[in-house]
Amino acid sequence: MESTYKAYKVPPALVAKDRLKCQLSVAIFSSTGTLISATGMQLPRVIDELFYYTGPLGAVFSDEAITFYFWAPTAQAYVVLFQYVITNSLLSSFIICGEETDAHLFLQCSYSIWVLEQLLGPLGVHANFNQTWTSFLLDIDRLHDKVQKTIALLAIQIYTCHLWRERNTKAHDNGISRPSRLLQGIKMDLRARLASSTWIRPGSDY
Repeated sequence: MESTYKAYKVPPALVAKDRLKCQLSVAIFSSTGTLISATGMQLPRVIDELFYYTGPLGAVFSDEAITFYFWAPTAQAYVVLFQYVITNSLLSSFIICGEETDAHLFLQCSYSIWVLEQLLGPLGVHANFNQTWTSFLLDIDRLHDKVQKTIALLAIQIYTCHLWRERNTKAHDNGISRPSRLLQGIKMDLRARLASSTWIRPGSDY
C-alpha cells in the first residue's frame, strides 16, 4: 500500500529547534488569502534527531540522593504535581503501632515488614526493622537482573499507595485489613500493571 503522506524539506536557514517548541501546522491559501486547507504536524522523528539523548532516564540512585531525569526536549518548564517529603515527624495513629514516623510506617512496622517480605523477598530484596528509604531503594538498585529490578520498583510504588490508603482507613474509619488481604490487593494491581506493559526487546548490553 502506497503511503499518502508527503515529505517536506525544512529551509536550511530555519532554526528548527525553536520552531519545534511551538505548535506547528501547514496551511494552503489561495492568491486572495482564502484558507483552502490546513493540517497539524507531528514530528517525532525530527524531535528524536534534533534532541538525541543517551544519558540516564528515570530514577538514578546514589548514596547521597535519588535523582530523577526526564526527557522533555520541547518543554519550556515542568510542574511537580505531587511531592512527598520524607521526615522524621510523627504521623497520626496507624495499624497497631500508634504514633510513628514515615520510615516506621512504610518500612519498619511489623505489619509493613511482613507485606514487604512476602512481596519482594522472592526477588532478593529483604525487609528489616532498621532500614531507611535510602538503604531500601539502594537494595533494589543493586539487583543485577533488570527484569527483577523493574518489577521490584513497580511493586514498591503500588505497595506505597495501598499502605497509605490503609493508613487513611485506620485514621478515619478505624478499620484495618489483614496484611494478607493487603498483599493480595497489591499483587492484583502489580499483575494488571505488568500485563498492560508494552514488551520491548532488550538491547545488546542486556
